[in-house]
Amino acid sequence: MSDMNRQTDILRQIWEKTSTAVKTAFFSGLFFGIITHLFMITNKITNWDDVTLIPGTGGSPYYGRWFIDLAHRSFSVWGAPGINGMCAVIFLVLTACWTVSVLRIRSMTGAALTAALIVTFPGVTSTLTFMYAAPVYCMAMMMEAMAVWCAVKFRSGWIPAVLLHVFAMAVYQAYYPFAVGLSILAVIYLLIAGEKLSVCVKRGVQYLAVLAAGMAAYLFSIKLSGYQLDSYRGMNEIGHTAIRDYLVGIVRAYHRILEYYVTDPASYMKGPQEVINWLLAAVLAVLAVAVLIRSGIVRSAAKSIIYLVLLGLMPLAMGLIFVMSTETQDAAGTMIFPYCLFYLTVLFLAEHLTVEKAQNAARTDAVERTSLSSCLVLAAMLLLAASAFCNYRTANNAYFRSYIAQKRIDAFYNRIMSRVEQQDGYQYGQQVAIIGDWWPDPNVFSSFKMDQDNFADLDGVAMENGLFSTGVRPNYIRMYLGIWNSYLEDDEKEAIVNSDAFKEMPVWPAEGCIKKIGDNWVVKITDRP
Repeated sequence: MSDMNRQTDILRQIWEKTSTAVKTAFFSGLFFGIITHLFMITNKITNWDDVTLIPGTGGSPYYGRWFIDLAHRSFSVWGAPGINGMCAVIFLVLTACWTVSVLRIRSMTGAALTAALIVTFPGVTSTLTFMYAAPVYCMAMMMEAMAVWCAVKFRSGWIPAVLLHVFAMAVYQAYYPFAVGLSILAVIYLLIAGEKLSVCVKRGVQYLAVLAAGMAAYLFSIKLSGYQLDSYRGMNEIGHTAIRDYLVGIVRAYHRILEYYVTDPASYMKGPQEVINWLLAAVLAVLAVAVLIRSGIVRSAAKSIIYLVLLGLMPLAMGLIFVMSTETQDAAGTMIFPYCLFYLTVLFLAEHLTVEKAQNAARTDAVERTSLSSCLVLAAMLLLAASAFCNYRTANNAYFRSYIAQKRIDAFYNRIMSRVEQQDGYQYGQQVAIIGDWWPDPNVFSSFKMDQDNFADLDGVAMENGLFSTGVRPNYIRMYLGIWNSYLEDDEKEAIVNSDAFKEMPVWPAEGCIKKIGDNWVVKITDRP
């Protein structure tokens, strides 16, 4: 190949300059991402927001998400999974690549696990259930990881890093904590690598300054836009919260992380995953002490204090959303992606304990220490692999449960509309108003609930009640049955419900449960309007 051709062969240059670990993260991430989310990508599985908001972004400048609309239109406003789902997976894979680079993961095993833990995390599964927003949300995750990489890698990297923070938060603010956690681990790496205390402090201050500048620039961009933040989940209070509320938010952040992984795990974390998390918490504690001793940090009191303080700040970084928005009591599924830092911290310490083991191999007690540390690292890796598998299982069970819910609702709406079409005097184009909610009446649907209780806390997983709710119902019938359906205003619905004609109607599926009242063909599902 000529020198000129080599200079223009961009892919070849990228390949040659990319480390083996990052290559491993990329290809393993693609593999794990596709097999984990394949069912969602190859089927149109919808939830309430996906039905209600398409075509649209689901975001708003009033939420501080002034970039989401432009970014969203680069994909599919209809939530087409072939493009939105695949682009989301690719962004997640790139997130893993930047993370591997920031954390200086060198082993192929560590790189593959990093990718697996990121692409299978339940917060990602929750995000992909909102398919209309999945690519832009995952793009925001990638931008936060890339921002930290720029700040760590380049002398003038703070400039693109600040811009990336701003654009990421202008899509969704919930991923900023992920960048904070990665920055903390980047400083811990300097301590482990034996950098001078002055260098560690200087870099730490630099990373903190970049994070602060990113947040300040984002808040300034909102003021510049002229939009007043909406009160959704307390977003309007960012930067305007009382000190007492911040302190409460800090306590809540630690408490929520402790609950999620140890004391009160979410419904989808019960069973084997719960036990794995307990074991990982114990392994994390042992690894933290082992790295402190093996790296030589313990020989410096100042470094030891900084190391322990930074590790102690990791749960706060993971739950920082509770400090950013102090009114938030419980994080939504799309907001918990930074929680995966728990697994990444275990992996990070295990990876660098192995490195320090190799550096200290000349010690007289190397055989004994190598054996103990190898067992510890092996235990961590096996537990992390098991956790990734549990997350893979959770994702596919959740997607399948949503699929079943949609099939049931399709069948139910078809039964209803078939009955409507059989009414004397009904003509296509006339308004149809379905009033009432059957949930959880076992006489309407089979009481065979499958395993829906396992996903009660996994936001975005669609159950029958969500797809049959009043706000979703008209859009669902228009979108998937192609039939015009009334969207009643509150006063219109109240007028129908209070009418004598409605009160005299029997409930579904009895004869007479469908009647024309005013301009609407009314279907009375239950006595609970």
